[in-house]
Amino acid sequence: MFGNLQGWLISTVMLLAAAGALIYLGQPPKESVWRNAVPLAFKPIALPVSPETVQPLPTEDCDAAEPYRQAIDLYIADPKPYSAAARADVSTVPAVALILKGATCSRMHLFDMNPKQAISYGSKPWIDAVMALGQATDDAGLRLRKDHPEEAQRYYAAAFELGRKLFEERVSWDEANKGLSIMSMSAEAMAKLADMRHDGQHVDAFQKFAQQTNQYHTTLQEKVASPLGNPVEGYAAPYAGDVFAAAKDVNVERPWRVEAILHLGHYRFNVTQSNRGDQVWAPRELDSLDKSLNLKNQDLAIKAAVQAAQNLTLEQQRMIGGAL
Repeated sequence: MFGNLQGWLISTVMLLAAAGALIYLGQPPKESVWRNAVPLAFKPIALPVSPETVQPLPTEDCDAAEPYRQAIDLYIADPKPYSAAARADVSTVPAVALILKGATCSRMHLFDMNPKQAISYGSKPWIDAVMALGQATDDAGLRLRKDHPEEAQRYYAAAFELGRKLFEERVSWDEANKGLSIMSMSAEAMAKLADMRHDGQHVDAFQKFAQQTNQYHTTLQEKVASPLGNPVEGYAAPYAGDVFAAAKDVNVERPWRVEAILHLGHYRFNVTQSNRGDQVWAPRELDSLDKSLNLKNQDLAIKAAVQAAQNLTLEQQRMIGGAL
């Protein structure tokens, strides 16, 4: 009798152990934890030198988005003339005149009302267009610099203002990235123009802005944008916990949240073996983010990023790449 009881107890313990093992094995691996591997992602984006040190803010009560949209449409319809703005008569590139018009406006809502034009896994024609238009406007100033320096300054300043407005709106890193590039480019051009006037004070101001902005731009690209956005998991795997943390943290700057959320879309298809739980948790986090957005006061950029990540297809993922 006692022997049978002992056998039953042993059998029960073995059964419970087996059941516990099955339950444990049946649990999905945990998502990657935050390791503060991308510390700059959790700090405010702030230029080391204010753009106002080289160019005052415009004061006209208008929204630059309207002329900028018209300029973008013109560029997309026929981009060829804008690649030769430095050699062409400025009057033949009408979109550049619209960039000058927008430069006087005190505000801009270009992408924040329709962020899907700046947030996607595929091509972004509008983002490409604003960069090309910034370059064309700067090139137009180059053509005028020798014989009409005051007019050249107006074009350089308009390009700079386009860059500033893109950077300040920054619904995505793509937009902020282009804004920083255009501002630095135009500041360097205005430094050369000031040098032609023998205006050493402004030369120093423009060069300081351009140099420090370029350095900050590089830091953001290398230390934040690349870790959060690179789809090659063999490189990005150590930052996975920070990707989840940045995606969920409402205090994180919008470009970094967007990059992190889009990265969660990649996790639906591709993770490293050491982060295999992320493939289970990424769709759950995206669903949780989607449900948490306040319908009456939601950030449309975050909504666009979540929807893009949820709707990413395996075919699109394969086209993007992102191999381990």
